[in-house]
Amino acid sequence: FSTWDPEDPKGKEKYVGNPEAWERTQRFVRAAISVMEIELVLLARMVRARIKLNARDFAGAAALLDAIVIPDHTSLGDYALFMRANALEQAAKLPESRIVYEQLVNDYPSSIRARESTLRDADILMRTGDPSAVPLLLKDLAAKDDAAALLNGATLHPFKLKEDGIDRL
Repeated sequence: FSTWDPEDPKGKEKYVGNPEAWERTQRFVRAAISVMEIELVLLARMVRARIKLNARDFAGAAALLDAIVIPDHTSLGDYALFMRANALEQAAKLPESRIVYEQLVNDYPSSIRARESTLRDADILMRTGDPSAVPLLLKDLAAKDDAAALLNGATLHPFKLKEDGIDRL
């Protein structure tokens, strides 16, 4: 990458004697614009998905957020996964929603949405008739004395919780 000072009165004339530097600069600018275009397209998809969610078109929103590249090209990967999981949950596609919630927790464990994703995953398990998996899912949150996790765990059989190692209710 060459350095070009736009304040220099010679400006582009410096590149006349060095076409490689000019070409290198043009490639850099093209690459930067290309990355920005990809990010803008993905952000536009997320905005359209939010509009569809507000219009209660949950399946349409989930389809828009199905782009695998959103986490790779934006810093909103956890938010996109959370929106997708929420849309799938609202569309009554609970198994698919659970998969996306779990993906969020695994890929972004320090995300502010990881806790809520875990709780929603546990709620889906309870609604679909598999409450025996809930204590194991909530074990980490319960160990941190998370009130919602403890409350969810308390609604289950207390002796089952003790068997799974969650004894602080």
